Amino acid sequence: MIRYVVYRYSSPFKNRIDEWIQHLSNSLEITNSWLVVQNLWIYLEAVFTGSDVVRQLPAEVKRFTNVDKSWQRVMMRARDTPNVVECCVGDDFVAQMLPHLLEQLELCQKSLTGY
Repeated sequence: MIRYVVYRYSSPFKNRIDEWIQHLSNSLEITNSWLVVQNLWIYLEAVFTGSDVVRQLPAEVKRFTNVDKSWQRVMMRARDTPNVVECCVGDDFVAQMLPHLLEQLELCQKSLTGY
């Protein structure tokens, strides 16, 4: 959580300050999660789009294709909402999507490791 110093004159703005602290904390958590998903997606995208893995693991290719479509929706949302705080906390789409994408990408990676 982001900490702040309470000044004598900030009390009229306490609610607004608390709201911004929450928004910034949530944005930090979401962007950290975003980077983890992005790095794993970059690694797996190279594997699942042009090798014999496509023939050997068709179920995982389908899973990755679904993840890829969802990832593209997240990225389009980011493009359309360039303010990072607004993108992260404006609605729950990104916050709900990233853990799901990470879970699915980890399943793809696990199957790839077994291959």
